[in-house]
Amino acid sequence: MRWQDPWGRGVVPNVLRGRQMAVVRNVSVLLLGVFLMPVTTIAAAGKKVVAMECSAAGEKYAYECVVELRDPGTGGAIVGAQFMVGAQMPSMAGAHRVEPVVVQEHGQGWYGFRMALKKYGEWAITMDFSKPERDRVVKTMMFGEVQVSPLGGHVQGHKHKKHSMGVMVHDAYVRATPPGQPNAAAYLVLRNNAKRDIRLVSVKSDVAEVAEPHSHAMDAGMMKMRRVEHIDVPAGGETVLQPGGLHIMLMGLVKQLKPGEYVSLEFHFDNGQKQSMRVPVKMIAGMSMTSGHDKKKHKQD
Repeated sequence: MRWQDPWGRGVVPNVLRGRQMAVVRNVSVLLLGVFLMPVTTIAAAGKKVVAMECSAAGEKYAYECVVELRDPGTGGAIVGAQFMVGAQMPSMAGAHRVEPVVVQEHGQGWYGFRMALKKYGEWAITMDFSKPERDRVVKTMMFGEVQVSPLGGHVQGHKHKKHSMGVMVHDAYVRATPPGQPNAAAYLVLRNNAKRDIRLVSVKSDVAEVAEPHSHAMDAGMMKMRRVEHIDVPAGGETVLQPGGLHIMLMGLVKQLKPGEYVSLEFHFDNGQKQSMRVPVKMIAGMSMTSGHDKKKHKQD
């Protein structure tokens, strides 16, 4: 059974290559890992083609998902989209709902989010777009330890292959600063879904003149921070940026960073991938917002 290319080019998009598929009523369905994964042209006005893929995130009911957005006319990537994703169980309306989460843009038409469901079963996934135009996309999907197909069959023992889009940024936040502090630090987790090592080579921010990867190292018996050329993320693994270790230094702040605010960070990787995201500013336990700081040297960590 062949998948019908919505772009009419006879070319299966990257997200579908090498996947086992079934087609029911013009809806293409991917049979992946722990749950049923639909891929379909579902925007009512035909404004976008949405392909979505998820994998278990290691915690019960938690999933990491990536979404690909394409223009149905040209097949080109839709960049700069802004939307939120929520979920509800159709069989128990109002009883089991997942509050919408903000989707992060990863570049080249790819977007990602993490969602924690409340139980296995059928969920209606809702994508509410504010850009490039107001739109709503809804699709019912089956999540569970044993995969259930729409034809009533069961698929077991099929191991999910992680998406090869590269590195995804998770759990990112920026440390709040006291008045007059010129520097701040960003912490996060880099997870590499590719089959080769990938490097974070540069970072940009809208609140700092310079954003650089830094690390802590012993020098003459003292712990000092140093700039590093890149940060390695092993294939299939992760690299944690945390206080006292690797981190992103934001130098030359244009304003004070207060808890509850958001700043923009843009990550560039050596595979050509670019990921832009809005990151929350948080207060670190034990940190004083009024204590004095050396404005010439960044000693936050």
